[in-house]
Amino acid sequence: MSLSANSAIAAAFIFLMLYASITDLKTLRIPNWISLATIALFVLFALVGGKSVPIGNHLLTAAVVLVIGFGIYSLGYMGAGDIKLMTAVALWTGPIQVFDFLFLMALFGGALAIIVLAGKKYLFWDETGWSPSKLSRFFPSWVRKGLIPYGVAISIGAVLSVPSVIL
Repeated sequence: MSLSANSAIAAAFIFLMLYASITDLKTLRIPNWISLATIALFVLFALVGGKSVPIGNHLLTAAVVLVIGFGIYSLGYMGAGDIKLMTAVALWTGPIQVFDFLFLMALFGGALAIIVLAGKKYLFWDETGWSPSKLSRFFPSWVRKGLIPYGVAISIGAVLSVPSVIL
């Protein structure tokens, strides 16, 4: 496969991650089709990509992330859509890039959590439990509730770590 075809696959991957971020920001949901399209794009890359991809290693990496992610979901720390997207991205990273991806995801997820929790505390609630700020109406309800659209952190980690696998 030519460099331009790999660039098209990288662009499609980045588009999927951007779309996942936007939908998670708007709705706190990541549609299943995004994770499925991410997996299908990997299959296309593995079948016709110019690089040799050790598919077994990539599948094993995704399986480990899925099992650990299921445990995280069971504890209530992340949503199912987040885990599915993380697993799809781990399929792309394989064993070589998975730790870079997870580190970047955790770094941006922590920053996002700090921003959301600070926003909840300082923009919306005073001692009586109501919002005196006129800004509060401009923020989505998930900020007021202190929920975190972790798909944004997953997508940023993915975009920063996966294109090196493709190109």
